[in-house]
Amino acid sequence: ELLLRPTGLLKEEPRRLLLDDVRSLIHPFSLLTLIAGGCNRLSEIGGRLQKPAAELSRPLRRLIDLGYVVKEQPYGAPPRSGKQTYYRVADPFMRFYHRFILPDFSRIEMGRGTEVWEEIEGQLNLFVSQSWEVMCGKAISSGMAGKDFTDCKRWWGKTKTGQRAEIDLVGRSADGKRPLLGKCKWSDWTQTKKLHQRLRDLAPTLPFYQGEEVLTVVAARSGGDFGPVEVLGVLR
Repeated sequence: ELLLRPTGLLKEEPRRLLLDDVRSLIHPFSLLTLIAGGCNRLSEIGGRLQKPAAELSRPLRRLIDLGYVVKEQPYGAPPRSGKQTYYRVADPFMRFYHRFILPDFSRIEMGRGTEVWEEIEGQLNLFVSQSWEVMCGKAISSGMAGKDFTDCKRWWGKTKTGQRAEIDLVGRSADGKRPLLGKCKWSDWTQTKKLHQRLRDLAPTLPFYQGEEVLTVVAARSGGDFGPVEVLGVLR
């Protein structure tokens, strides 16, 4: 209601926030809207704006320094590696605004906020699920799994068999002895055994797996649990 009405109190808030930190809104608003809309790689962003990647590095760096954007790399990737880097809008409110509100600003100004909301509502679960993954990663890293798992984050890339795969949560215990693999479901989920089994089957094919015991986690809105720890044979 505070965003979808012509006089909504938060409708202009992102502009005010950014104007406090940057002189021009042209680059920041374009970058945030593209990233929030699913352009997460530098090459995609540059292609949409028809600008070379080198020209975007400075404004992106500014948004990262201000805390509006985060740079994400798959678990285990070298910090300076840019090949698999994703960018995402850090704050859920700013991501919501640039994903849904700004592109439909003219309709909201015309008093058609209800119509805009009906379109947003159908995409809301998918939108929230991305924040759910981030929250689950923070929870696991802070001890919810019973141990401290460091650097719990997403992984994507190629398996040892050359197949592309993605895992919502990957971490390693602080002592380095146990990996964690997790699946996030922003839904009420009861068939957790299948998801645990998929993660256990996938583990030996992962490039960072070395035959250790693995803890599997299903993080669902309800029905999630921790799976049994199993010893997986070393892939030879």
